[in-house]
Amino acid sequence: MRSSQRLVFSEKGISSTGTFQLEPIRFRNSDILSRYFPEFQGASFSGLITVEGRIFLKSDGDWDVAGSLILEEGIISYPERNLKIEGLKGKVTLSSLVNLQSEGLSEFIFGQMTLNDLDITEGRVSFALKGEEEIRLEAVEMTVFGGKFSVDPFSLSLPKMNADLVLHMKGVGIDSIVESLALFNGKFDGRLDGMLPISVRNKRISLGEGFLDLDSSYPAALSYDAKGIFT
Repeated sequence: MRSSQRLVFSEKGISSTGTFQLEPIRFRNSDILSRYFPEFQGASFSGLITVEGRIFLKSDGDWDVAGSLILEEGIISYPERNLKIEGLKGKVTLSSLVNLQSEGLSEFIFGQMTLNDLDITEGRVSFALKGEEEIRLEAVEMTVFGGKFSVDPFSLSLPKMNADLVLHMKGVGIDSIVESLALFNGKFDGRLDGMLPISVRNKRISLGEGFLDLDSSYPAALSYDAKGIFT
């Protein structure tokens, strides 16, 4: 760890400002997530974390910290939930640790997420912390079933996890959905575009009225083994 400190003497007392930097810390299959978030009991984290910032100590005894946490080469494995995230990296920058306020937008991206049999790639979350009771999400994007899923900017209220958001889908492969969900013994080619409003209250999800459209610019076809049903 590297640090420097500057003291200022005045009639009101002593104030101080300083900088610090933690050299990259390597985590290997750490249980650090469950230490702070009980719902992640049994999950492991691997990755490289760097922390740097500034410390402020006022003459009246108040203090604060501003700085950044940088994550690289992150992997989260949660066998009990059949969840694994790889290629996780990002940066969170705070203007105030005491007030939990972001400095601009923070961002995390991941290369691959596996949830049960579902493969999710090219994930990105861009957000700002607005104190202990709100997270402002400016961008949520990922690729699923060969198509792009995104969410309009929305606010997530804490700790009840309440939110109103709109999910957009573009170019989602019907064949990938049919194959993944084993809907029927056939083949359905085509791509879907759509929109779906979602409301979350006390961690319960309610779906609004949305739509799904076939992408007219992409050829669609349905084939099915009738097994002699028409003969």
